[in-house]
Amino acid sequence: MTTALREAIRQYDAGLEATVDLLGAIETTALRQQLAATDRAFEQFAFESEDRDRLTADLVDLDARLAPVRQLVTTDTGYTDHDPAFAQIRRLRAAAADLVGRILEVDGDSLNMLTEVGLAHRAALADLDQGGHTLAAYRRALAPSQGDAPRFTQLG
Repeated sequence: MTTALREAIRQYDAGLEATVDLLGAIETTALRQQLAATDRAFEQFAFESEDRDRLTADLVDLDARLAPVRQLVTTDTGYTDHDPAFAQIRRLRAAAADLVGRILEVDGDSLNMLTEVGLAHRAALADLDQGGHTLAAYRRALAPSQGDAPRFTQLG
């Protein structure tokens, strides 16, 4: 193995470790988002979303910076999953894939909760709208008609 390849592996390891750290932070944020969705704490959910957007942007930036090293390590060197020199890379890639899977699962749960909240919100709005229509009809029924107005005035 050449010195250049060893250095590329070292850089790629460091980049993958940073990736795993960022994914861990994103998972923590996703869990906080899930809790906010469960509690219907929408301001907190928005705050967590901003934090998550920042972390995701950092992840995308890191991945873009790792791309040339990844290309060298995984393609240009004849990299194979069975090569012992790449054991750390395999471990870190598996950890990253596991984190992504867990994040997506939490996101799915959060999305389901938010969908349920949205449905409940729409149902509540429909109930409120129906109640408003009912009260408006009741108000019309209570209002004296033009023909009844003199009678109410006389009685009144």
